[in-house]
Amino acid sequence: MDAKSSTEKAKNEAPIIPTVHPGQCFTVHLKQCVNKTTYLDATLPNAFGHTTLSEVLESSDNNPRLFDTECYGYAQDFWCSAYNPECKSGQPELPCKDYCFAGKCVDVPFGGVYNKCISIGFSHSALPNYNLEVKFPKPNSHLDLIFNFQKLTKCYKHSELFGCSVFVPKCSGSSVVPQHTIPPCKSLCEEYKKNCFVFWEIFALPWPKNLNCSSLPDVNDSSVCIGYKEAHEPPEVKECQASQITCDAGRCLDYSFLCDGYRDCEDNSDEAHCAACSSGEYRCNPASSLCIKKSEVCNGVPDCYEEVEEAECIKLGNGSSRGVVRVYNAESDDWEEVCSDDWNDTLSGLVCRQLGYRGVKNTSFISKSSTSASKIDLGGVNASANTDYIQSFLRKSSVCAGSSVVHLTCGDPVCGTRPAYFPSPLRIVNGDQVKPGTWPFQVALYGGDKLHYFCGGSILNENWIVTAAHCLGEKTTIGDLTVTAGDTRRFAFNKYRQLRTPKSLHIHQGYSSETVQNDIALIQLASPLYFNDYVRPVCLPSNVTDEGTRCFAIGWGKVNDKALDYEPVLRQVSLDVVSWQGCKHAIATSGIQSPYALSEDMMCAGGSRGHDGCQGDSGGPLLCPEVVGTDTWTLSGVTSWGLGCAVPNVPGIYTEIYKFLDWIGNITNNELPMA
Repeated sequence: MDAKSSTEKAKNEAPIIPTVHPGQCFTVHLKQCVNKTTYLDATLPNAFGHTTLSEVLESSDNNPRLFDTECYGYAQDFWCSAYNPECKSGQPELPCKDYCFAGKCVDVPFGGVYNKCISIGFSHSALPNYNLEVKFPKPNSHLDLIFNFQKLTKCYKHSELFGCSVFVPKCSGSSVVPQHTIPPCKSLCEEYKKNCFVFWEIFALPWPKNLNCSSLPDVNDSSVCIGYKEAHEPPEVKECQASQITCDAGRCLDYSFLCDGYRDCEDNSDEAHCAACSSGEYRCNPASSLCIKKSEVCNGVPDCYEEVEEAECIKLGNGSSRGVVRVYNAESDDWEEVCSDDWNDTLSGLVCRQLGYRGVKNTSFISKSSTSASKIDLGGVNASANTDYIQSFLRKSSVCAGSSVVHLTCGDPVCGTRPAYFPSPLRIVNGDQVKPGTWPFQVALYGGDKLHYFCGGSILNENWIVTAAHCLGEKTTIGDLTVTAGDTRRFAFNKYRQLRTPKSLHIHQGYSSETVQNDIALIQLASPLYFNDYVRPVCLPSNVTDEGTRCFAIGWGKVNDKALDYEPVLRQVSLDVVSWQGCKHAIATSGIQSPYALSEDMMCAGGSRGHDGCQGDSGGPLLCPEVVGTDTWTLSGVTSWGLGCAVPNVPGIYTEIYKFLDWIGNITNNELPMA
């Protein structure tokens, strides 16, 4: 190649640097800054006094590592605004002086949530913090929500320490920029995240930009990291109040639970020292304290009030909708398989109806596996027996003639019934607390590793739960959510309690957190619920609920605006359905600024003083009778919002389920029970 050709090639490969004049706007041209700034046009002179683009390029090429330094979260932003300052009306917008404060201790400003941080020792801080903020925002939405999460859910006792160490980090006392803050310890960060991060997801709160728990130090030295001692505290030993009893491993229960017929302590100490029956007798819990012979339990003959001794005598397998038919033997405290001898389809239907299902999907006979069994004895039925019970036709046997037992699959569960509800002739303690089994359709939603209650929901079938969309908010992942069914007393032992995790979340596509319209969501469970007398599906409405219908709202929500925590026992409140127009007028004339407008997909109930849902009842059901005067219940509404708690003459607002039947059917493939 000759010299002339080499010269031509060099000219072609050399960058073309346009000529600009000071005050003239041009497109950001540094390769480190193109598409990396919040502005498009730059100008000169820059922070270094460069007046030509060639000077800018030469200087930046000589200092390439400036833009990639990790000593400061806004390094690239700073150097871009220094080399290619934004052009504003022909004038350069140079870096703010806030950038120069990084690595220096500054006073934390007084006011708002910052006062809480100051009160626990965060009076001086260094910036940027672990959200890469170079100034103290007012208000600080992150800290506000962290403190509110703790107030509402008590998700982690050291939430405030974590929040302050992230957003108002202490100064290290070193002038070396990479060490200008003391971070939270790894263990504090991890403990907080596994207990509280679920609520960040629900409220669409982004995790701090420069915070990775696994990369943090973790030593018991507060000059290196904050919160090691707190994160490694031993489990708190809970002290029960004077009005409570203690049982199991520090379980605290209300004195009213003593001798009430329900086993609330795993060690049974709450019922062990009551008016006892002899060893060969059975106590008719929870309906009465009557003692009967154990041989009279599960024999089909009613002996106890409400026939409670005949209520839980049959199950399939270990309690699901399919399995070997088993009958309870109170004398041996064992479950016996039922022989296939003389079995027929009528008996299969009887078993499924007794278990709360409308039909039989399949009957089969399989090999007997247990040493004891019961067999059909159609000729030996007691004249006093209730023939709606399969146990009326059974008698004990050690041998099955055909060496096989009955295996059933039941389907189409009956909705809206509550077989374990025993109306008490006595007044309910604490007014509107309810007893176990009163509302078997209710579930609780818990968040985090240690199960922090935050919302309610209702059982639609074995696989689906309905709740309010605002309970799930912006959450799209299934992690850190737990659904519990069969609960009434949240802190008591309960052999009927079932814990499930989600398989998928379905928030109505039209839900808006700004208007709370379409406030409905479905949770598909990862494994099906087992139905029994304490876990049942609710019915969906076949029509709108008439004005004036007496319904019940239920939940563990706070009893009033000033309550510090959610209720330990499920509560109910009776409410009358209010007309939509009347409700709209009541809200408009309440004198209270309404956060939302009443829309056509909402319904209203209540309005009497002291009769309303409250914070924590969200997502729970508004239950109305299928037919007035009957005990079959439909899900008319889902608790959505209101003006405070029980404001006189202002109804509570519920998502009207009837308006969403098509949406529910589309999501669940129309597999749900209708009233």
